[in-house]
Amino acid sequence: MLYCENEACRYESPNTNVFTTLTLPLCSDDHCTLTECLTWFCEEEALPEVALCRQCECNTATKKKLKVTVWPNLLVIHLNRFKAIFDKSTLELLGHERLNTAISFPLSNFVVVPESAFISYDCVGVVNHMGQCSGGHYTADVLREDSWFHFDDNNTPIKIESPEGLLNAFNQNAYLLFFECRANARTMVDM
Repeated sequence: MLYCENEACRYESPNTNVFTTLTLPLCSDDHCTLTECLTWFCEEEALPEVALCRQCECNTATKKKLKVTVWPNLLVIHLNRFKAIFDKSTLELLGHERLNTAISFPLSNFVVVPESAFISYDCVGVVNHMGQCSGGHYTADVLREDSWFHFDDNNTPIKIESPEGLLNAFNQNAYLLFFECRANARTMVDM
């Protein structure tokens, strides 16, 4: 949603986009929770440039606020672990830096809207990335029939005995998270 800052107008310009993967920024350099990242993603922000308002046709300061109105049955979250590095004087792109921020997330009953306890998800998979932007190694941890298994290339899958401690206790390698909506929990909400 874009908001016109003109006092006489205050026009709200909705912009609807369908997503298959929700890309979330990491909200800290050290550690954070998935709920904190989702909250930060949805915070209102002032846009740096002025825009032409469709309603009052004035060039005005604009604010933007993102919200999810329909939550999917399968929620895929991509954690943005790479930050662009620019030359400060020329603004030339020099490369990318991997963010090793540790993130924690629940394996069950992840409530996407804290005020609304009926929209919750269970984690069913985690793709991990080790390395840098230019190359690295991927592994996966997958829930199958109430047990978690670790997959790493051609190696035999290994059963994870303590998934809470291994997967979500400030994981520095989690890159993609797969959540399945709990039965009868999908609904339309405003965030």
